[in-house]
Amino acid sequence: MNIKELQADTRPFVKLKDVCPDILPTSAKTLRQQVMTQPHTVCFPVVIIGKRIYIPRLQFLRFLQDNAGEDTYFSGKEGKRV
Repeated sequence: MNIKELQADTRPFVKLKDVCPDILPTSAKTLRQQVMTQPHTVCFPVVIIGKRIYIPRLQFLRFLQDNAGEDTYFSGKEGKRV
């Protein structure tokens, strides 16, 4: 799924496989591991329900728009952007 398809989507939440690796430069497996073990390092909102992870679509689009051209998807251990 690309950004235009994500914008046209009507679902309130999307799954990791919807945004990885086409929108985010990582695999869904890597992002899942990071969200589950270090959720404070992910710089966009996620919802964890049991073992499932969802991304609020509109908030994620807003995050992408606010950070266009920057590599600010994840923060380092000390809160620094990488």
